[in-house]
Amino acid sequence: MITKFMVKDLNLECLREEIANAGLPEQSNMLIAGFHLLNKRTYNPFRSGREVIATATGQPDTWAEPGELQFRYDPELTSAQEDDLDRVLMAHQATNLSRMQINQDQDVLDCEAIAENYRNWSSLNNPAKDENARLVARLICRNQDRSLDL
Repeated sequence: MITKFMVKDLNLECLREEIANAGLPEQSNMLIAGFHLLNKRTYNPFRSGREVIATATGQPDTWAEPGELQFRYDPELTSAQEDDLDRVLMAHQATNLSRMQINQDQDVLDCEAIAENYRNWSSLNNPAKDENARLVARLICRNQDRSLDL
């Protein structure tokens, strides 16, 4: 297990994508022990020092430090790969979005546009109706498989 500390906000989905884009092997487990969920996409490090993150009857509590990240790789990372992981963590910006998050945001915008076009269908010209059909087809495909990059 590799323990790293990142005392800044984190976008977990984006971080996973950045790790994959850096050519690092897929981790068998990543625990964001030292973070609280801030909103649906962003986590921030504990602000008040160590916190209990798990308790079990008859067992000592599990503690985490602010910004603690734990990675399990099988096989273990080489020193060069661990340096790459450090670079990814240093460069990470929680405000950046993963490709999937960008697509999810586009889905919301497309849904709003389709609803508006439906309400005003009689006033749309043919190119606008064609564009609306394209948006509907995109949303149907993405509804079936959220990982599609359309």
